[in-house]
Amino acid sequence: MRAKNIQGIIKGKNTKEIELTFATFSNTLQITIMSELTITTNNHYREILNAFELTKKHQKEMRATDEEMRKYEEDGIQFVVYQGYPHRLDDFMRIDFYSNNSPFPSFWHGHASDSFFSGLLIHISDDGDGVIVGRYCS
Repeated sequence: MRAKNIQGIIKGKNTKEIELTFATFSNTLQITIMSELTITTNNHYREILNAFELTKKHQKEMRATDEEMRKYEEDGIQFVVYQGYPHRLDDFMRIDFYSNNSPFPSFWHGHASDSFFSGLLIHISDDGDGVIVGRYCS
């Protein structure tokens, strides 16, 4: 069965232009929303930390118990602190920049979504000791 594509542009007062593509198969509706992607970063490398390197303040921010921190250390979980909050590097998904489907520039190596429209991006240094973190939203 072939999908019917319906395209349109929505533009409201004080809003960005949003392109909508609807692909319909029998009883299924697929919606693709494309708009401008804004990435904010200071381009500074942040140190990659192991669990034992996190401060008590960071552990409290994560609401992690001592037992959980030991488990993170045993599992080799690494963190990066961004805007005062430690983020697990294994929460980031690799970006396939060889694919034409990625909305992110090829500079970025991974992303972790906060919502459908926002999240964090990371660029890993050549030596693997640090990452540049950016926030994206559309």
